[in-house]
Amino acid sequence: MIQVGLRDAVAILPFGLDTESRHWDKTFTADQRQLLYLALAVTSKNNIIIVDLASRNTQPESERSLLNLVQEIFPLCTVVIMSERLRLVMAAERVLVLESGRMAEYGHPYLLLQNKYSHLNKMIQEAGPSALKAQLLNIAKNSYINGKRPPIKEDSMESVECINYI
Repeated sequence: MIQVGLRDAVAILPFGLDTESRHWDKTFTADQRQLLYLALAVTSKNNIIIVDLASRNTQPESERSLLNLVQEIFPLCTVVIMSERLRLVMAAERVLVLESGRMAEYGHPYLLLQNKYSHLNKMIQEAGPSALKAQLLNIAKNSYINGKRPPIKEDSMESVECINYI
């Protein structure tokens, strides 16, 4: 709880962390609940963390704080982020673009943007002013050039026992 900054908030729960999560809706904001799930993920030994930002109405700074925490706490885990924010998508190592619930394309954003007919490129073209488009392309390019994590090997997936959903 200390790592995610919710020690005092959890202390007021009748049974602390043992309080059933269905009671969290009444006590905590959506941002706090997501941090609680992150804290629970810390106690497990999982290799994959899923962060759902697509279904939340949060400020970009709250998302940034959450993602920085995830990166700090789980540096060696695979992190799957569901998001519609193009700035966040452009900084990803890999992007899976869905269209009508089906996979439309997959790869590094910068490489996908090299194809003028790609779905991701179409999203960028619809993003707004050309300055924003240039900024998004620059984020993708920097992410591609300065990639941090090595690619996951297929055989490493066998060791995954379960997945945390935040």
